[in-house]
Amino acid sequence: MTEQEIKQNFSKNLILLRKAKGLTQLSLAEKLNYSDKAVSKWERGDVLPDIVTFRMIADYFEVSLGYLCGAPLPAANEEALKVLLFGEGVVVTDEMWKDVK
Repeated sequence: MTEQEIKQNFSKNLILLRKAKGLTQLSLAEKLNYSDKAVSKWERGDVLPDIVTFRMIADYFEVSLGYLCGAPLPAANEEALKVLLFGEGVVVTDEMWKDVK
């Protein structure tokens, strides 16, 4: 995987996770003790956060570093992510899940 691919995957996944939690860039930035400008740069794929911040983001959203970079989720984590993204009790169709992957 190239650096550009990692940036694109991280960007896509960060936006998805942030919106699933109903957070703005500013509110996420405050939780991480960063500026909303930094979050914006991450989401545009301009830069990646440092490894400590990367870990904080993974821990906050309860996903792996690998997932943030674009690695597929193990089946158990996939179910937890479906609940996070779509809500408890929602039947997630293959079509819905395909858009997330």
